[in-house]
Amino acid sequence: MKTAAGVALPDDRIIDGINLLPYLSGEIVEEPHDALFWRSGGYSSALSKGWKIHVSNPPGKTWLFDMVADPTEQVNLADSEPQQLARMQQVLSDGLSSWGEPGWPQFLAAPIHLDKHLNEPVTADDEVIYWGN
Repeated sequence: MKTAAGVALPDDRIIDGINLLPYLSGEIVEEPHDALFWRSGGYSSALSKGWKIHVSNPPGKTWLFDMVADPTEQVNLADSEPQQLARMQQVLSDGLSSWGEPGWPQFLAAPIHLDKHLNEPVTADDEVIYWGN
């Protein structure tokens, strides 16, 4: 059994995390990862080298953001930056390729309207993602 910070870790699975304390304290100054990934149901994202990609299926939509120029993710560059889009799609695909299936199934996916607060009216052209239970 491996240990991290005095805590026993199981050795029957891949542990891909790292101790972030040296990065937070300034002891280590470089980036802790080349890329970060997350997934929930049909929604997945990756962050790499200042770019972020979000893929939501349904509705089969991809968003690409330059996080240096647009940290609040207001301008989707998926159509205007095909080379970055292709690179980030590959980063996402490579990053998630070693992930197993989720530990529990998704029973329900509800549309979440992007950039709307609860008191704003919903319109037919609103962008949505489907967030699983």
